[in-house]
Amino acid sequence: MFYGVTRQTQALEMARDVCQRLTPNNACEAYALLAGTMCAETGLTTTRDTYEAQGRGVVQFDEIRFNDVRKYITVTRPELRAKIKELYGIDFAGIGFGLVLDCSPLVCLIACRVGYMMIPEKLPPKDAILQQAKYWKKHWNSSAGAGTPEHYIKAVQKHANIIGTR
Repeated sequence: MFYGVTRQTQALEMARDVCQRLTPNNACEAYALLAGTMCAETGLTTTRDTYEAQGRGVVQFDEIRFNDVRKYITVTRPELRAKIKELYGIDFAGIGFGLVLDCSPLVCLIACRVGYMMIPEKLPPKDAILQQAKYWKKHWNSSAGAGTPEHYIKAVQKHANIIGTR
């Protein structure tokens, strides 16, 4: 295991908690997408990316995206910053891009959930893996990324028995 977890289920428990506490109205859809993102990006915490420019943490944040999320939390949505601080004791104003993402899956997952919250397009249904894969590719992996919807689907299917959404 990498990225500050001792077992895959630990990362999934954190993802479920973050989704339930930050966005209970669509927690199931958000959880499926966060779990799928971890599967596609890091083999659900089992593959460490050693090339830092490609991304950091359990969901492989790039620096620009992380800084955008941090600004959204701290400047655009101060009530969200306060909620995160109250729920988790984490203040995104003091977090920089880097090692903290590699070692704190909770910080990474909160930032990932907020990153997906910033997208106006509705989250795909929790059981619609192809729609999730396309959403991930469009909004997370980007056209410049090497990932494909097929890669996302295979990664999620490989870990489906652990994820518990299918």
